[in-house]
Amino acid sequence: MEPQRLNPRGTARTTAAEVIAIRPGPPLTGTATVDGSKNAALPLLAAAAVLRSPVRLSNLPDSTDVHVMIALLREITSCVPAVTALQAALGQASSVALRSEAEDLMAEAAEIWTRTTQAPPSALGHARSILLSLKGTPRPEPTDQNAGYTMSIPQGPRTEAARGLGQLCLAPDHYTTQVGEAILELAADPVGQIRHTTAKTAPFVARSDPDTAWKLLELLAQQESDDAVLSATVEAAGLRMGDRHRGTRLIAHIAARVNPSETPESATSTCATVAALLWVYDAMPEARTLLDQMIGNWPGQSTWSSSLHILRSQEALTHNDPAIRKRALDFMHELAEPTLRSAQEAIRRADQLTDSEKKQLKAELQLLDAIAFQLYSGSGAIDREATPLTSDQVRLVDEADPVIQILAQVPAAPVTHHLVEIYEYVTDHRPQKALLTIRDIIKKAGTQDGYTMDPMGLGTCVKFVERILADHRSILHTPENLTALREICDVFIDAGRPQAHQLVFGIEQIFR
Repeated sequence: MEPQRLNPRGTARTTAAEVIAIRPGPPLTGTATVDGSKNAALPLLAAAAVLRSPVRLSNLPDSTDVHVMIALLREITSCVPAVTALQAALGQASSVALRSEAEDLMAEAAEIWTRTTQAPPSALGHARSILLSLKGTPRPEPTDQNAGYTMSIPQGPRTEAARGLGQLCLAPDHYTTQVGEAILELAADPVGQIRHTTAKTAPFVARSDPDTAWKLLELLAQQESDDAVLSATVEAAGLRMGDRHRGTRLIAHIAARVNPSETPESATSTCATVAALLWVYDAMPEARTLLDQMIGNWPGQSTWSSSLHILRSQEALTHNDPAIRKRALDFMHELAEPTLRSAQEAIRRADQLTDSEKKQLKAELQLLDAIAFQLYSGSGAIDREATPLTSDQVRLVDEADPVIQILAQVPAAPVTHHLVEIYEYVTDHRPQKALLTIRDIIKKAGTQDGYTMDPMGLGTCVKFVERILADHRSILHTPENLTALREICDVFIDAGRPQAHQLVFGIEQIFR
């Protein structure tokens, strides 16, 4: 279906540079003819190498780069004899350094072979043997620095064994009980990166042995203390294992034993995000119950900002299913309402707040701003110069009104700015609603948060008033609307802004 674009009169139009939102649908099937160029062939060859089923490519160009790529792909498993010889000679190595280097090379080669199930069966069988033999080596050596997950990958055969054995599970013919037992053993490894790898590869294990995969995740859920490993466990259990009810129960167990942290990708943040996705898109009652518990227990922006961003970026706010849109906006409302109450109470006691309470107030205002920002982004106001306003975005502003009414009471200039920008953006389609809402926002919060002293705030409101006078003057024949326009100007006059005086003079001249 062609997307609709609205012109200022509210009728559909098309532009030369359409922006098309692709939403998930049924799986694509059929054939496609691809340009037979080198730039098309190289990524297709690389993609084919890691797929789990045979791929036939034709019309490849006779290019040096293509021949090199094919040779490299063949080399992936052509080193099997050399690795076999190295393994046989390993027992004769007298040097510890030499033995360690040989083990590293063997583990790296075996892990590479497991990256594709199209590798020869002999290579996958050999990879299994090597990785099982090396999963108990002392390297990487545990230290205080690598006990938790870090972006730095520690060198040593156990690291490759964790990744390779997990990938091997994507080839059920090569899975054995020894492989499952080894993965469970690595899930308790003292090195955080290795435990993180086992959590990430649990869905691979499920392809061959679902019971062991769930046992792995439940082990991590009960015993793990590292935030990143728990986060990977939550993501795997909730979104990638195929049993979302069981996954939600596991997430609830983790949520009960972790505390919010400042890290945006913390375990609590991932719990919140996965639960929000399961509720908004799948309407799972267990996810809704879990969300209610977490909203009560985890106030603050760092926990919820990721879930808000992901829901908006996945177009839940403008989805074509009204039930999904409603659940997404209800989620925002349920976050905003108690947060506003708590923030208002803290502001009333501003002179008496402890350092801890001040930190909590800051987190609450940040959360309210995060909600406002996602509405600002979802409405298209953030990117107005690049894309035209759509009917879906106008509908979002209409449907988000209950949330916006809560946010309009937040005495924080960034929140006020986002809300004013939203309504200024849809002025041509909702002129009266924009006028009255901007008046209310500025009178409620704008006078308290410094917005009226901000040059950006003044500039936006001046532009808005000028648009009303130029393009929507007819609505000012209604006394309520004319009063609202004057009240907007009066707020800025009271703040000592001379441009507001000029606008009021212009209004008087027009209606004299």
